[in-house]
Amino acid sequence: MPYVMTYTKKGPDAYSELNDSMHLALSSDGKEYLPLRHDTGVFFAEADFKDGGMAGRTKTLTDPWIFRFQDNTWGILAVRRNRGSQPDNQKQGCIMVYRWGKREGYSFLAFLKVSDDEVRHPACIYDQDEKCYRLEWEQAGEWFSGQTMDFSEIFKVKKDQRKIQPGIPSDRNLIRDAIPSNVMEITEEEENYLRALFEIPVLEKVLVKDCRLNWGDALEESSLPKAEGIYSDGSSREIPVDWDLHEIEKSYPKCTGTYKIKGRLRQIDYPAPFTPRTGDPFIIRYHGRYLMTWSGGREVTIRAADTLEGLHFAEPKVIYRIPEDQPEAGNMWAPEFHEIQGVLYLFTTVGKQGLWYTVQSCVLRCKGNPEKPEDWEEPMFCVKKDGSMLNDKGITLDMTCFSLENTYYAVWSHRDLDKEHYTVNSFGTNGDARLCIATIDPENPWKLTSDPACICRPKYGWDRIENEINEGAYLLEHGEDLFMTFSGSSVGIQYCVGLLHAKKGSALLEPSSWKELPYPVLTKECVPGQYGPGHNCFIKSPDGKGEDLMVFHAKEFDFDDPEHEDIMLAKNPRNTYIRRVHWNIFGYPVLDMQPWQDIPEFLKEVQGTITFVKDEK
Repeated sequence: MPYVMTYTKKGPDAYSELNDSMHLALSSDGKEYLPLRHDTGVFFAEADFKDGGMAGRTKTLTDPWIFRFQDNTWGILAVRRNRGSQPDNQKQGCIMVYRWGKREGYSFLAFLKVSDDEVRHPACIYDQDEKCYRLEWEQAGEWFSGQTMDFSEIFKVKKDQRKIQPGIPSDRNLIRDAIPSNVMEITEEEENYLRALFEIPVLEKVLVKDCRLNWGDALEESSLPKAEGIYSDGSSREIPVDWDLHEIEKSYPKCTGTYKIKGRLRQIDYPAPFTPRTGDPFIIRYHGRYLMTWSGGREVTIRAADTLEGLHFAEPKVIYRIPEDQPEAGNMWAPEFHEIQGVLYLFTTVGKQGLWYTVQSCVLRCKGNPEKPEDWEEPMFCVKKDGSMLNDKGITLDMTCFSLENTYYAVWSHRDLDKEHYTVNSFGTNGDARLCIATIDPENPWKLTSDPACICRPKYGWDRIENEINEGAYLLEHGEDLFMTFSGSSVGIQYCVGLLHAKKGSALLEPSSWKELPYPVLTKECVPGQYGPGHNCFIKSPDGKGEDLMVFHAKEFDFDDPEHEDIMLAKNPRNTYIRRVHWNIFGYPVLDMQPWQDIPEFLKEVQGTITFVKDEK
């Protein structure tokens, strides 16, 4: 039988937000365990926004315990802590209780109060004889037990012997720095669910569908044999094939009978890095040309080419520069091109050079050729529907734009600041950077037409490292699903990508329409040599197959120097990468699939047949 193990990680207190979260590992024999999700956390405690300052207080968890409810669904117990594994006085003596449903994800049930003192190592089983749940926990070095019917209250609390065993394997060194909590036996179906949810799909087989052609039919790619790739999680996709048609072309168009042909699966694989020193990258295809831009200072710089690959070789050129009569202005960060009703706009920021706490979102309109500096108008600062400043209490940045059903939306990072302290570059007393959404006027896209609504704020440990930040949002459509990626934490090696999900037709200005995945979907552990991945956009593959490509930045080296950001960016710059997006069996995007997982070398060569028949019409 397979088994699942919960654990946390040892490590420095500086990253306790990541270590003090629930990790999972699987075993087929209960002895050797392999970590899921790149040995990173999959369940985090939520921040308490009533505790602490404007950004709330980061919370962590310890001693996660997985168990089964009476109905056989999964439950999770844990003890909430403060950053650095310090006691949480707000919930002292409480055990966090969550339900984990395959469709619903994690849902909070209760903070079950079991003591007035600090507790550790909660454990739980359903007692069939007593028709209730038996809980055990450690308190001041002694074990206690109690019973509960529905986790709303505890009764029959007493000092007791430990009876619920965690089932931890004797070899504690199976996973580096792991602190095991407990083991639960699961079914093969549940094991497959966990693997599909947390492991990267790998191509396992290729099915080729042969074709029949009439005499004289054109040998076009659309009419040739098709290859379907089947991945380890059960997902599939059509994979383009470069077929060798040499033998057929010898007698074409007078071909008769059946021909066996060989081919090679075509893989989307761009140079890594794609472009150096291009943080916050953005690419768009506009009027047959590819335009790429990235964060700058007093200017907006682009690369332009006829092909996506051509951007790799294109020379940078400036298309807009802040006028000389504004010598203090700068910080033109995260520029994005968006075509709105046939007009191209550039969304970016302007602030005082070197002063992060002054940036505000703005929009530039193009009146002609976007590659010509003279065709760009001056920036218009974004305003609310009443014409007032978008945020007069802080900053706005990383604005993006999308349209659905003829309605245009803007999403941006919105952060209130402690005005008494932020001018000295203090981070500790400021608010958190959250994602806001509003509708905009398509003729004047710097103007909101609705009140802003907050749809996401940094509440987990992974998006509150060094700074509480959600930024760099971008929309990805897939069928009836809307996914919005965003970046969390400070712009260093712990920078990562989170994910929101909504449905088309839902009220997108309502925060309840957006559901956040509780763990990051792209981190520095995902792909070797790509640290602090984030701030991405998406484009379609140039081959017309409709594949989604993710454009993002990452660092090459695993080091940070938060105290000297300019030196850090010079020594460990943010480079741009491009990667194909895979859609897993649940219909969610996989952003960390590597080429060897996408199409292993031993599966690249394929064979098919073409049968030529007389046109019976």
